[in-house]
Amino acid sequence: MKTLGLQSLKSLLQNDKEVFEEYYDFLLESFEKGDQGIKITIAEIFTEYLQKGDTEATVTVMVKALDSLEDNYLNIETADALIKNILTICSKNYYQNIDDCEWLLMNVLMPIIPKIKKMDTMGLALDILKVRENGVFSGLIRFRILH
Repeated sequence: MKTLGLQSLKSLLQNDKEVFEEYYDFLLESFEKGDQGIKITIAEIFTEYLQKGDTEATVTVMVKALDSLEDNYLNIETADALIKNILTICSKNYYQNIDDCEWLLMNVLMPIIPKIKKMDTMGLALDILKVRENGVFSGLIRFRILH
């Protein structure tokens, strides 16, 4: 029943993105308590509609969920889908939603890289590291300090 409700919410959000903020707390709580299918559906919603101010808190909850799902014999496909959503949220709009690059490295990439089992997902993580290495994050930090 909850999955059906989430699918309906996804449809509603396609027509009215402002509704996301109204349901954000419910979605985060449902993500934390939900089974693997619920987590993936909500992760897809977060990937599409998450706003800058909620990114770090939401991604932190999602990364922690990988550990709890792993304890329940998380299948590779579910882990891969969740990790891809996390990486997509972080890199969305050229990292616009990330204020703290060290947080991204230490609290997102470092904990999830050992959990990656598929090469295309590893490529997403390495792309983030490569962008960081090429100075985008240092430029982002300089921009934030100057503005």
